[in-house]
Amino acid sequence: MKRKYLILFPFVISAFWAAGCEEQVNQPADSTTGSGTMRFIQAASNAEELDFAFQDLTDNNFYLAEENVSYGYQYGYYNLIPGIRVFRLYQTNGSVVVSEGSVIVENEKIYTMLAFDYKDSISTSMIAYEDTLALPDSGETFIRFINLGADLTDIRISDTGSNNTLAKLSWLQASGYRNLTAGTYRFYVFGPVELDTLLETNPATFESGNIYTIILSGTITDLTPVPFNSRVFRDNDI
Repeated sequence: MKRKYLILFPFVISAFWAAGCEEQVNQPADSTTGSGTMRFIQAASNAEELDFAFQDLTDNNFYLAEENVSYGYQYGYYNLIPGIRVFRLYQTNGSVVVSEGSVIVENEKIYTMLAFDYKDSISTSMIAYEDTLALPDSGETFIRFINLGADLTDIRISDTGSNNTLAKLSWLQASGYRNLTAGTYRFYVFGPVELDTLLETNPATFESGNIYTIILSGTITDLTPVPFNSRVFRDNDI
């Protein structure tokens, strides 16, 4: 069903990192009830496999939603009771808390929670963005970009064969959803110095009626084992 409006500026809910020990429980309490919707993307290029859990509003236990989450993959969507929801990343098969983040989940809204590399400390942290409720018209597609590059503060993104700027992003910033004609695109990512090309993406096809998020992560130096790269996620894919 086509929604009524498009969110032009995704809302950053929270971002912080933590470490500690606490055991997680193995069954989600409200994964099939509630009105808020959340997905999770593992975009922390320096992290090994992690376990993703969320806190239940009734008993305050953390319930394991996904095990062995790997870099470059998305998980969910999860239906969650509205309220202040707290999420954690644990070391896989362990009780050590790698990171924690929270989101105010509202009725009938959709969110994306991401793990990311926290600057040059490369500690895994978490951040959330609100997704669009709209759907593109036939023949069109929505695309947004999120800059999670650990050592990139300012980037500019242009599209295929032109100097047309689609987005200018600081670190952790998400662009608005851009309404583009469906088709195949190659994007160019530039640094603060004009014509300093940091990345030329592989061609990707964006289909009519679909919504996409492009995550830019990794580093241009040797801070992580993963070089600066782009990955395409279809928002309505799960």
